[in-house]
Amino acid sequence: MQDKMIKERKNIFKINKHFILSKGYNKVYQLKNFLRAGKIPYQLKPDDKVEEVYKNATYMYKLRVKDMSVTSFPIGHTKMENDALYDNLKHVFGVIVGALKKGEDNIKNVFLKGAQKTPKKIY
Repeated sequence: MQDKMIKERKNIFKINKHFILSKGYNKVYQLKNFLRAGKIPYQLKPDDKVEEVYKNATYMYKLRVKDMSVTSFPIGHTKMENDALYDNLKHVFGVIVGALKKGEDNIKNVFLKGAQKTPKKIY
């Protein structure tokens, strides 16, 4: 019985990317189980809407600059307007510059690649 529960728990962590936790989640799972599986749960506040929290969770990206010499991430999709893409690019560039110790001095090149197009150097 105990082995079956452990297998089910591991399977849940393999299948799902995002976890939204309600107030009494610790009766079923402990927070350490989520963290060991490499999942960052989103805890609902009493006035949060589940749809909005899920939408925000799907657009979150983890960025580990320390281990990588090349970092890539999406800034939008093909149906977005250029102004929205530009705003997303400015925001992400600001976040990355803020995360680096030397700021812009650590950034050598920035390329923008569209769907099925060659990358263009923008910085």
